[in-house]
Amino acid sequence: MSNTESDMIRDHVIRARIQPVKQLGLPQLYEVQIRSIEIAKELDLEHNMPDVCGALDRKKFREENNIQIKSRTGPKAGRTVVWTFLV
Repeated sequence: MSNTESDMIRDHVIRARIQPVKQLGLPQLYEVQIRSIEIAKELDLEHNMPDVCGALDRKKFREENNIQIKSRTGPKAGRTVVWTFLV
C-alpha cells in the first residue's frame, strides 16, 4: 500500500466521519462507528479491502487525530470490519 493511498483513506475518514463530530463541541467523548465496506465504496476501493483496513488500523491515524479506539470487530482485512472510535 502506498503512503499516498493510505493517507487518502485516512483523510477521507477524518473529513467525512471524525471532523463533523468534533465540530459539534460535545463535552464528552462520542462514539463513531466506521465500517470498512462503507469507506471502500465511497473511495471506490472495494477491490482493496486490506489497504482500507490497514490505513485505519494504524496507530498513526489515532495519534494524529487525537482519537481513541474503543473496539474493532471482524477479520484482519475484509468487508465486515467495524471500528468504534471515541472522538
